[in-house]
Amino acid sequence: MSELTPEQLRRRFDRTIVPVYLEPQREPTPPGRPRFVSVGGQPGAGKGGVLAAMQSALPGAVVVNGDDLRRFHPAYEQTMSDDPFRMPEVTAAAAGAWVGMSTEYLRGVGASAIVETTLRNEAMLRREFEAFRVAGFETELRVVAVPLPVSRAGTVARYVEQVKDYGTGRWTPGAAHDEAAANVRGTVRELVGAGVVDRVVVQDRDGHVFLDLHAAKDGTALGERAAAAVDHARDVRSLSAAQAREWIDYTTDALRETAQVRQSDPDLVSVVRRLAIEDAGEVVRVAFPDDGRSQREALTVLGKVIAPLGRDAPASRMSESGVADALRASFPATARAAVRSTPQHGAGGATERPAQRSTRGRDDTGRSGRD
Repeated sequence: MSELTPEQLRRRFDRTIVPVYLEPQREPTPPGRPRFVSVGGQPGAGKGGVLAAMQSALPGAVVVNGDDLRRFHPAYEQTMSDDPFRMPEVTAAAAGAWVGMSTEYLRGVGASAIVETTLRNEAMLRREFEAFRVAGFETELRVVAVPLPVSRAGTVARYVEQVKDYGTGRWTPGAAHDEAAANVRGTVRELVGAGVVDRVVVQDRDGHVFLDLHAAKDGTALGERAAAAVDHARDVRSLSAAQAREWIDYTTDALRETAQVRQSDPDLVSVVRRLAIEDAGEVVRVAFPDDGRSQREALTVLGKVIAPLGRDAPASRMSESGVADALRASFPATARAAVRSTPQHGAGGATERPAQRSTRGRDDTGRSGRD
């Protein structure tokens, strides 16, 4: 029952999603133009916290999150019970359709909308921005940009915490995370360059801003500036040493908990190994610049933590010694200094600065089918 007919999708939207999800969020709309804010970034970037902060800052706005809408799929509960790793696939088409119906509904009633996206589908997003502008809305693209090791660790931590708390969890496939991440830069550049965005903000999950400007109709140059800000924000070297050490502690805890709950799904194991080997190899150079001993110690600890994973899946196994050897070989001898600065975002204007960001936080599971 994973595929719903158009009639079933519409009926469930009208009878359940509107009265249960959308309308309870609505408040009296303040005077002035309504706003459409698209909050984008790869899975695990921390969009959930930004969505909540934006809703608090924008009275009367309604949040539309594809992950929330997955729960309205009639097969959601059963899939989460039987095979939670298939849940994103089973619910993707319906969640995507309901996001579209939700934005159409909010345009019709003139309510400000804050919509989550992974920024995978530039053409669809452009149509969405254009539709809101035609309807008289002020449009904003708010990009939550963090290094990929940070968001990748967030997907693992979220999943394993849900398993511990509820017995099952929503997993973002590693390929879905990477595909979305690969498309963020180009989507941001094209949307801003197309002149459909009135304001673009590139920030981290804590609200520290790398770029905040009001876009012009001739947005080609601004599109390149926005893309460059995304690149800078997602560079591991933009983490401070303290933030990088926080990532090591946070990721070590997440991977240890993954091993403790005996998760052996091949995709999960693959992502965990990537975190402990490739990603950690980058982060330790920022956490302990010019301190090879501390770098090796951190990597060895991570290697020991992930050694038990995949023991029930021989293709995913790697011996503890093999992991340690791979870890030690995964980074060069030279280290680079981290960039740090902590500006807060303002109401407008143009600001372009590196910023500190938390390496913690969890949110979106990935594809909603309309992102």
